[in-house]
Amino acid sequence: MSELDHLLAALDEAAEPESRQRDPHAAPALALQLAQLPELESASDETALRAARALAVHGPPQT
Repeated sequence: MSELDHLLAALDEAAEPESRQRDPHAAPALALQLAQLPELESASDETALRAARALAVHGPPQT
C-alpha cells in the first residue's frame, strides 16, 4: 500500500462519526498531510478523485 493509499484509508476512518467524537482534529490533520504529499501529483485518476474529494471536505478553506 502506498503512502497515498494509506493516508486516504486513514482519512476515511477518521471521518467516521465515531472517530470524529474521539478526535475531531484527526481528519483535518490527515488532509493537510495529504495535500503535501508529492505522490499526489502522479496518482491515478481514481485515487486523485478520492484525494480531491477528501481535501474538499476535510482540508483547509480555499481562498
